Amino acid sequence: MLKAADVVVTMTESIKSILPFPEKTVTFYELAGESGDIADPYGQTQEVYESCAREIKRLSEKCVEI
Repeated sequence: MLKAADVVVTMTESIKSILPFPEKTVTFYELAGESGDIADPYGQTQEVYESCAREIKRLSEKCVEI
């Protein structure tokens, strides 16, 4: 599936760095023209999940503007 993808978007730089197709892999932040990582909310509180969702929404909306 990754091989056939045009672009692979990750939440963190560390995940990006282990994928086998660096030429087509970017982080959400890079795609939005920013730098940073989206913290993994796994195992955290509902508030952390909601914060993560807001961050993804903000970055997604910024990507649409670009």
